[in-house]
Amino acid sequence: MLYEGKVTKVSRLNNSINGNPRYAVWLDRLGRFTTPTDAGWVYGVNFGNLEGRNVLIETGKRTNSRTIENLTGEV
Repeated sequence: MLYEGKVTKVSRLNNSINGNPRYAVWLDRLGRFTTPTDAGWVYGVNFGNLEGRNVLIETGKRTNSRTIENLTGEV
């Protein structure tokens, strides 16, 4: 499922048991989305610069999934 919106908040979550970072991203009027556990692509995203920007988030295939599988900035 694809969600497009303006990022209103980004917060760092607790690291995974393997020590990898996790983040939560809030989109205006769409709510909270989280990065998956132990996802390597998270290291390539500057989450500190996302707030206030428009992004496109692709979530997992499960119904009502809020786990980010892909994040594209400035759509």
